[in-house]
Amino acid sequence: MVSEPANILTWTVVTIDGAETTHTYDVPLSPKEARQLVDSFATIFLDALNGTLPALTLVNPTVTYNPAHIVRVNFNSYGQIELDKILADAQRPMGFQFASAG
Repeated sequence: MVSEPANILTWTVVTIDGAETTHTYDVPLSPKEARQLVDSFATIFLDALNGTLPALTLVNPTVTYNPAHIVRVNFNSYGQIELDKILADAQRPMGFQFASAG
């Protein structure tokens, strides 16, 4: 079984207290479905920030926001190459290397 390349999108919500929460979603493989997903989020954010929605709930992780407390919303998308680099960076050894005095 061949796995499809992973594509994810993230929404990072920053609130007035400085808290940042990143919500992660898988991107559908179909360009039409991916576009619909992004459009649906745009509509939800616009409704929340225009005062139409009294609360904004996002999942992955599940958090309910008071739209009046949202300062910024950042959008990012990642393909397989970016995800592989993030994984490699996370698995990179950390610490100091000491040279022997010899």
